[in-house]
Amino acid sequence: MTRAALTPLTRGRQITGPERDQIAAQLKDRYAQGASIRDLMVQTGRSYGWTHRLLRQSGKCVRGAGVLS
Repeated sequence: MTRAALTPLTRGRQITGPERDQIAAQLKDRYAQGASIRDLMVQTGRSYGWTHRLLRQSGKCVRGAGVLS
């Protein structure tokens, strides 16, 4: 399965509505496939905190440090 690259997001721009929901779904899927929050952070160009918060708000349980499953 080929994963399309996440489009880097402009820093400082608020992401809301359907765009935020779409990004959250993409991040949730990639995280479930084993990507780390730091990987997702680099791919989107956003901060660790923003990425972590979006995953939590999407309903995804965040793995503990060093946990791969």
